[in-house]
Amino acid sequence: MTHSRLHYPILEPIYHLRIPIVTCSQNQIAKDVWDVLEKVFNNKRSKTVELVGELRSLDIGDLTMDAYCRKIDSLASRLENLGSNITEDDLVIYAINGLSDNYDQVAHVIFNKDPFPNLKDVQSMLSLAETRMNRKNSSSLCYRISSSSPTTLVV
Repeated sequence: MTHSRLHYPILEPIYHLRIPIVTCSQNQIAKDVWDVLEKVFNNKRSKTVELVGELRSLDIGDLTMDAYCRKIDSLASRLENLGSNITEDDLVIYAINGLSDNYDQVAHVIFNKDPFPNLKDVQSMLSLAETRMNRKNSSSLCYRISSSSPTTLVV
């Protein structure tokens, strides 16, 4: 028996996709259809591998510490939703490994803390370090601008 699209309006949106089409016999129930579609579209393992790879290679770059920590939190939440067994210690290690050299001192402190800190504590420590670095950079800039060396203002 051939099936026309009109018999299965719920499947209409997926006809254009190049996937195995699910056809229903009279005795098939919605759960069976759902199970087949879930197998086609739900690939937790590959998504988990992708997200862990992204987390491992995450680099602070030009991000603020707040944006960097939000990115880590987002990836961790997505991994948790996929049922990944990534640990809090792993998240802290990935966070520290993605920092620039400016954070070497605080990274050393974090790695040697006992007990090993959780991600929220690490985020707090890193935000404080960023604030201190920004304050030092802005004060040294003010010092250079207001130094007693002769300057000329060209207008």
